[in-house]
Amino acid sequence: MSKENVAKLKDELQKRPELQQKLKEVKDVETLVVLAKAEGFDFTKEEFMKFEKEVMQSKKLSDDELDKVSGGGLYTSYDYLKTTVGYGCKYWEAASTRAWIGVRGTCGSCRYWGVDNYLDALFIFAGGLGICSNQNNIKK
Repeated sequence: MSKENVAKLKDELQKRPELQQKLKEVKDVETLVVLAKAEGFDFTKEEFMKFEKEVMQSKKLSDDELDKVSGGGLYTSYDYLKTTVGYGCKYWEAASTRAWIGVRGTCGSCRYWGVDNYLDALFIFAGGLGICSNQNNIKK
């Protein structure tokens, strides 16, 4: 039942802008679970993480994405580097205005690293990709 509640929450996010707004402030899975429960979607942190992991593992990269990864990096259509939380680079700078996740010195705790939208943010907790906005990492 709880796995279905995570899926229902994601579906509901597409329909309810006010729920999207509430979740924009979410910084960790524990807060997400509390907010979701208040909205009638009952699941635990572990259940959420398991669901997200399954979703991420079911995703397939396109041939173009595979070519980019084999060449050293995956880039957005606007040439920004996409990375996971644990990726580190020599341009890392501490995030000062927001609390992200991840080990100091890696993406997730860097001021240049973030997400495009609230749905991407949900996947970050399960190893999804974020965007590096450091000019040194932009595809040239």
